[in-house]
Amino acid sequence: MLLTRRHLLGLGAGALAFPTRALATPSASTRRFVFIHCVGGWDAPFVFAPELLGKVDHEAEATASEAMGLPFVDHPDRDTVRAFFGKYGDRCAIINGMSVPSITHERCRRIALTGHGDGAYDDWPSILAANAVDRPLLPHLVMAGSAFNAQYGDQVVRVGDNGQLPKLLSGEVLSERDQGVITPSSEAIEDAYLAQRLGTLAEQAGTPAEADFYTRYSTALEAQARLQALGGDLNLDPNSGGCERDIGADAATIFDCFERGLTRCGMIAYEGWCAEGWDNHQQIDRQSLHFGEFFAYLNRIMADLDGRTAFEGGPLRDQVTFVVFSEMGRAPTLNLYGGKDHWTTASAMLIGAGIRGGNRYGALDDQARGDKVDLSTGQASSSGVSFSAKNLGATLLALGDVDPERYIQEPPMTAVMEGF
Repeated sequence: MLLTRRHLLGLGAGALAFPTRALATPSASTRRFVFIHCVGGWDAPFVFAPELLGKVDHEAEATASEAMGLPFVDHPDRDTVRAFFGKYGDRCAIINGMSVPSITHERCRRIALTGHGDGAYDDWPSILAANAVDRPLLPHLVMAGSAFNAQYGDQVVRVGDNGQLPKLLSGEVLSERDQGVITPSSEAIEDAYLAQRLGTLAEQAGTPAEADFYTRYSTALEAQARLQALGGDLNLDPNSGGCERDIGADAATIFDCFERGLTRCGMIAYEGWCAEGWDNHQQIDRQSLHFGEFFAYLNRIMADLDGRTAFEGGPLRDQVTFVVFSEMGRAPTLNLYGGKDHWTTASAMLIGAGIRGGNRYGALDDQARGDKVDLSTGQASSSGVSFSAKNLGATLLALGDVDPERYIQEPPMTAVMEGF
């Protein structure tokens, strides 16, 4: 579905600040983020920890390999992984050994994205979006997946796993009701709403506060006409990749928004090969299928990004950081059903702008548990700290020119960041 001027009105006047072109030189304040969540808990040693080959249960024929300085686990069935690291390894940073102290999916998702297992906290992309210097129209665009919010819920625009937002904007959702409805034209709805709202504001603009609100509202309406040129041809319809959601198309939509200055963060959810999910308590070989398919998408996504131009000018690739993660890991040994159960140590991969690529950071012991790490070097150290999701969050906020201490009482891993 194409996003038109009238659809943008429905997203709320509070978010309708029109972005202006800034400096062409990329900086942390203009950095944009794509979060890709591999849903269900991936087996990180399958790809990210070649030092554990022979120490944890693994698939046959797996071998340690290296590409562009980055060690990884190779396998004959995963040529897409080999191809990805062979082309983009110098832009990738693997972080192993992240503590996620839970074994339930929802709690682990919340920990991975907020640093907290419960309570009202905003997730990293919402905080980054809320602190965007250009106040974009669609601050955090969730194509599919999780979002956790406290004070920044107004920064999140959910497309919906099944295209709920396009249906809402087009009015199609009304036709799915089991009761008959009379749907006036979008022009009639808009005209009636504006007439009523502007009339009320005109009557109430007798105090400075009301006058200020009226001014801001009028400014937002004026921005609509200019927004049409930026967002009028966006396609928010979900795309199927056969038996699974096409996350390459989701990334392309987010890139479209980046190019127009409409969005700072985007969330994508990848549920594994044929949407089976990564939660493989049986048939651990499914992890290989998931990784193979996922890295095929990553190859396509990176090739797409490399042909894009940033809203501020220059290559978009110089502005975008990917955060690739799963909410938990998998146990080092097979269970009785030939699968692996939940594990409280996870891995993440950062790709792109601001990242010291071609390196692995963090550390795992022989049982795939996280070791203490020196945050300034990213390497194991007995005097270091246990790397947690809060440390990851602090790192991401710092990469986005947001002071981590405003939100998190843990320091970032400076080793992974360029310029530190």
